[in-house]
Amino acid sequence: MLSGGGPTGVETAGEIATLWKGQKKVYLLDSGAGPLPMLREDVRRTAKKQLESLGVVVKVNTRVVKETKEQDGTLTLQLSNGESIAADLHIPTFGLSPNTAFVPAEMLDETRSVKVDTHMRSTEYANVWAAGDAAAVKRKTIVSGTPMMEALVVNVVAVVEGKEPVKEYKDEPTPMIVPIGGGFAMGTGILFGWKPWGLLVWLLKGRNFFIGNAPNVALGKSLTSGGKV
Repeated sequence: MLSGGGPTGVETAGEIATLWKGQKKVYLLDSGAGPLPMLREDVRRTAKKQLESLGVVVKVNTRVVKETKEQDGTLTLQLSNGESIAADLHIPTFGLSPNTAFVPAEMLDETRSVKVDTHMRSTEYANVWAAGDAAAVKRKTIVSGTPMMEALVVNVVAVVEGKEPVKEYKDEPTPMIVPIGGGFAMGTGILFGWKPWGLLVWLLKGRNFFIGNAPNVALGKSLTSGGKV
């Protein structure tokens, strides 16, 4: 059972369904109208259709309201639609909790994110900057993290040199490609305004999910996009 129909939930559900190949029933719950709510309707329909082709049960307008662990280790999940489902595992793939408990309240918005201007600078204090999940921007994805950091670095250097911030971060839709399952040419998304073919999704991301970039990103040697720092 996976709760949350964003890209993480869709990709994980697809991979699990591919791995188990019908031996386990996989559920994907979305509290809204269906998978990938941040994307176009045609993309969302494709995602739902491909998940269902792998045997994933997609439940819309549904969420877990109570989770009970039984004596045998299984879970009983009470859903908002009145259903009760026994599950081996429940994976939450929704929501985001910024690590900002140490930040003064006046600097945060209603989501506990740091309020920033287009230069990634705090709207409350001139010498405080924020980027990534901690920043109050609309689109918090691994792809949008790169342009946020690029703007922040350029502007911090400018201020240190006694200049004004020069680079703006544009909080606009970013490309999103979502592999669905481990099969060939499965997946969907948005790439420069159009829905890419499954083959392209597989070529760009589905083969390895950018895992090869992980060590250098973790060590601060490259950006999430693969570009050098």
